Formats: sequence, structure tokens, C-alpha cells
Amino acid sequence: LNSNLTGNITSGGDNLGTVTLSGDGTGKAQSIIGNIGSSTSLDLGILNIGSDTVSANYSKTTINGDVFANSTVLNNGATNSSELILASGKNITSTITTADANMGILTLAGGIQTVTGQVGNGNKLAEVNAGNGTSTFVNDVYATNLDVEGTGTVNLDGNFTGTAIRYNDNGIVNLADGKNINSSITSDAPNQGTLNLVGTSTVTGQVGDATNNLKEINANGIAGKTVTFANNVYATNTNIGAGTVDIKGNLTGAVN
Repeated sequence: LNSNLTGNITSGGDNLGTVTLSGDGTGKAQSIIGNIGSSTSLDLGILNIGSDTVSANYSKTTINGDVFANSTVLNNGATNSSELILASGKNITSTITTADANMGILTLAGGIQTVTGQVGNGNKLAEVNAGNGTSTFVNDVYATNLDVEGTGTVNLDGNFTGTAIRYNDNGIVNLADGKNINSSITSDAPNQGTLNLVGTSTVTGQVGDATNNLKEINANGIAGKTVTFANNVYATNTNIGAGTVDIKGNLTGAVN
């Protein structure tokens, strides 16, 4: 596709067909107004965002429908990332990978949205933008940065591995029991952002800093659950439930 498509893309069976939003050397804006696939057994084989044959061509693609695909691949320009924008209230059932390490952008526009497949792998995406509404990642996420853009909620049901989870607004991140954050956590303003940990988890990087601390950390695990912070923690309030909080670095803020 060199331009836009209005209509659904269907598959006659499991993992059939390839669709490429080819873009151009300027990161052409493209859109699909319709659904891609219809179920996990009637899904597209490969959805390419950006050309997989012309290395200079990248795309900024908005999909205004639900996506069922075996694999979604971000193919980037030499120095520019392709971007997949999933319209508000739409979901994607697919793995999402990038052809180039630390390139490719996934943006969830808002509403209630779910990404069921793993995001990234050995090649991390450059950026994942979420939190304008309720954004749920069912599987692991590998990205240089996960940006919490709004005042909504980001549910991490898998692990996050990257450089930073960045609160760009006063949003909420929920981390599932048994899952870890393998990155730092930052805020671009003081007393901003809430982190909820409901079970046994580890946060490897520093949380907040002396200038821009998190608003709140809630470690609400039941007895027998342990939250481990491997680095320094800066939060206005750290609230502890019946479980254990093990802080390997310094803690700045109130403990309740």
C-alpha cells in the first residue's frame, strides 16, 4: 500500500498473507480504516509498517480498527523510525517487533486498549507511548522507553525491559505479580506518577530523582510477597501492605 485503505482486510485461514504500508523516504502518513483479520485463527501472516524491501522507506501508519496478525514488523528508514498508531479503543493481537534495534514506535492513542503479543525482543523498540486511557500489555515489552503520556493507566502483565519508564503526566503503572521492571523509572515533573506493585517483583533501576520524584508507590502484596528495589527510590509516599519491601539503595520520602 502506497496510500490509504478504507475497508477490512480478511484472511481465509490462520497466518495467511502479507500487507505492507510501504511509506517513503519522508515517513509518509498512511491509514487503514478498517479491521485487519478477524480472529486468532483468521489472522494476517505479516503486517509491515514501512517497506521491508526499500531500506529508506518508513511509514507513520494509523490503524482505525482491530488487528489480528501473526507478526507486526516496524521497518525503519536509515535514521528514522516507522510508527504504528493504534486508534482509540482499538486492540492488536500480534507480536510487534522492529527490524532495527532501538528504532520503531508504537503509540496507543487512548480509550481501553490491549496488546496481546510480545512487544520487541532482542531488538528493542525506540519508544512505546501509552496511558491515554487504559493500556494493557499482556506479554513482555522490550523498548528503550515506555512513555506514560496521559493521566490514565498502563497495565504491565509481563516484564518491561529497557532504559526507562517515563512519566510524562500523572499516570498510573500497574505491575502484575511475578513480573519485573528492568529499567529506571523517571518523571518529568515533581510529585508525579503512581507505581502499583501487587505481588513479588523487582525494579532494577533508580526510581525518580531528587528533583522529580514519583507521587506514590504502592507495594500492596499479601504476606509472603516481596518487592525489591535494587537502586535508590525517590517518592513522596511509599505505601506498604502486608508483604515485604526490600530497598537495596536509599529511600527518600515518607513510608506508610
